Amino acid sequence: LEELLDQPVAFNKVGKIALMENLRFDPREQEGSLAYAKELAEGFDLYVNEAFGESHKDATSMTFLPQILPSYAGFGLIEEVETILKNIRSPKRPLVVIVGGAKVQDKIGFLQTLAQQADTILVGGGMANTFLAATGVSVDKSPVEEDKFKLARELVAGEYGQAKFILPIDYVKDNQAIKDIGKESIKLFSKIIKTAQTIIWNGPMGVFENPRFSEGTHGIYQALIENEPAFVMVGGGDTLTSIKHHTHLSRLDFISTGGGAMLALIERGTLPALEPLRI
Repeated sequence: LEELLDQPVAFNKVGKIALMENLRFDPREQEGSLAYAKELAEGFDLYVNEAFGESHKDATSMTFLPQILPSYAGFGLIEEVETILKNIRSPKRPLVVIVGGAKVQDKIGFLQTLAQQADTILVGGGMANTFLAATGVSVDKSPVEEDKFKLARELVAGEYGQAKFILPIDYVKDNQAIKDIGKESIKLFSKIIKTAQTIIWNGPMGVFENPRFSEGTHGIYQALIENEPAFVMVGGGDTLTSIKHHTHLSRLDFISTGGGAMLALIERGTLPALEPLRI
């Protein structure tokens, strides 16, 4: 092999670990290639998936490679899947879900599933603008998804399930656009959070990167950690970024390693990468 490559090759010894380059640098990883999976499998005896955050993707290393080698779920993956599903399917009630972020489009299936499972859903972030506008509330120059108005009205009306959707009642604006939930909304949301036995949070309440619009997210976090009896589960990259400098992070009972994967698991009850594994 050294002669073929014209460079030294350090072969891995038994009992040693080799760290591979990021597989996404090869376009075949995203394409889902059985041929590429066979190349990756050469020289290996077992496959273990510990990448929950990637398990919602139909990528070569996630769904094709485990079809070739004897494949198993890692302990961390098993714990994460079981924890999320348990607290959606048989939570201690009331189950309160806090949903934020920019767009309804990104969380359609997630919201439809939660409408059937949760007791109360608190809606903040940019996606709240669409819910507000759909229900007749003026949002001035705030961006909205008009093609999601019908869905938003159906969710609020209970057509997908019994969960009660609670929307912001006041806002912090900049140039006539909503950037954060207001003080009265923080009080309202916090009051509901304090009644919960299980809390799931995905998505910030505002444009938290700007300190002027971070109070909503901060207020929600404070309400979470003050409800000590409740089981608190948090997920999503933006959500974790928004609270990483806060104190008392140990009060959060479970922090998901996946944002999109967490949403997909709650929506579907499984993930593409889980199917070929021995769990």
